Amino acid sequence: DVYKRQELPLFGSNLFSGFPISFNQSEVVSPSTEYIYRIGDEVSFSLFGGQNLASTQMIANEGSIDIQSIGRLMIAGLSISEAQRKFQAFVDDKLIGVEAYLSLKSYRAKQVYSLGNVKKPGLYYLNSTSTSLNGIVAAGGFGDNASLRTIEVLSSNNQRQVIDLYDFLIYGSVTSDIILKNGDRVLVGALENSVRIFGEVNRPALYEITSSCLLYTSPS
Repeated sequence: DVYKRQELPLFGSNLFSGFPISFNQSEVVSPSTEYIYRIGDEVSFSLFGGQNLASTQMIANEGSIDIQSIGRLMIAGLSISEAQRKFQAFVDDKLIGVEAYLSLKSYRAKQVYSLGNVKKPGLYYLNSTSTSLNGIVAAGGFGDNASLRTIEVLSSNNQRQVIDLYDFLIYGSVTSDIILKNGDRVLVGALENSVRIFGEVNRPALYEITSSCLLYTSPS
């Protein structure tokens, strides 16, 4: 039998193969307005009107920025949109007729653990827009006995979400992918149940099955 278990590729696993990588800074992708400011992020702010001011600062360890001659404003833990509203309200309370603008200049890389059945388990530094899939790619992709249908994302407060990649692999849907937070752990489980599909089919491979799944194949 030329299609022995070890000779059939695990369906989808090759799409995530790569070399272990880390991003020490986020360089390219601009975050959405729902990005949450963190200590160590660098922000730019400016005032126009009765008083003009432009400055760039790193969010301090206590989570604040220091606005010259006005005071300190806590923004760590707020989204970009929330912080902008708070900044404008803070300035309105101190000054009359001044427009205030606050924006993210650069953001600190987040620490994420990729564990389990990945090629290079360990701690990785990813940019703030990275998802669970990025965490797997950063660790070199899936290991030989990986489950693509039982991927857990464990948060620092022990909340648990499970990802099944077959929706992505078959339909291209990324709705189950999760944007990672600092300290999250991506845990790839082990392959348990599978079937071999080979012969006159477009994608001969080893397919993972679950107790409630339907197996999709495409005859040639």
